[in-house]
Amino acid sequence: MTDTLLLVDGNNLAYRCKFVFSLSNRGQDVSVTYGFLRVLESLIKKNKPSAIIVAWDGKVPKYRRQLIPEYKANRHVDEDPDERADFIRQMDELHTYALPRMGILSVRKSYIEADDLLYHASVISLHEKNVIVTSDKDLLQALSEKTLVYSPIKDKYYNISNFEEEYGMPVSKYVWWKSLQGDGSDNVPGVHGIGGVTSTRLLNKFPSVEVMFEEIENGNFDTKIALVIKEFGYERLVNNYKVMDLKLDRYGARCALLEELKFYKRCNKDIIKKCFLRSAFTSLLDALPGSLTCLDVPKFDQLTIRYPVVIGERRSY
Repeated sequence: MTDTLLLVDGNNLAYRCKFVFSLSNRGQDVSVTYGFLRVLESLIKKNKPSAIIVAWDGKVPKYRRQLIPEYKANRHVDEDPDERADFIRQMDELHTYALPRMGILSVRKSYIEADDLLYHASVISLHEKNVIVTSDKDLLQALSEKTLVYSPIKDKYYNISNFEEEYGMPVSKYVWWKSLQGDGSDNVPGVHGIGGVTSTRLLNKFPSVEVMFEEIENGNFDTKIALVIKEFGYERLVNNYKVMDLKLDRYGARCALLEELKFYKRCNKDIIKKCFLRSAFTSLLDALPGSLTCLDVPKFDQLTIRYPVVIGERRSY
């Protein structure tokens, strides 16, 4: 059996469960809590992990707002405040109570997003295989020889091979590909009129975005597309890249993961069963507690842990 680390995007999965499941206990909504655990059960059966990490969003990192002030400013503006509070309550219950008692490492750190935690966990993992579970396409940049990304919506595992087949470019160009288009869900503006097909064509035409702008300035790339790219500007495009790029550990995601290992405890079946009974999650009693006893603490290469870097350091754009 392959030694697998399962990496779950907590906010992403919880948000999906909010609209799929409907359950209450003693007049209190438990749809997110129950749905999350039910999906987690299926993920364990499907992937047979030896360890699990669930990562949650902290506050939006300051550097992303410094680069793009409107970054994620569109989130939750139309949500009912009471429903939002109830959703947060259920995520807090999962993070602080249920998951730690299930032998699962649950990590949330202020000014670090779940994407950062998941990406860096895959980098420092000493497991044979990593599986990142999320419908957020930003994490496709984490693909490597031992890291897969599983999309629950598509029920598809992405690896380097099928990514290149679907997107028509190497993984190394993916962040630039996203930067050209922007990201509506994160309120990141992109170049007007440029979609996936055009982005792929441009990135395959030019060896780098820097060269593309040089060609535009020199008049060697003179089309309508070149004009809108020039109007958008190189600096804004670089800002998009810096916001979307997960490689630089700017707020200490790796250190946060290592710190949480100190509090890890293996699953106690008796406590978990009492927890499920108290919440009336009787359908989870038979399968889930038994599968959790196989889980152990995640294995990290601690030599790769380093302090966060200053924006712009160690990378030229």
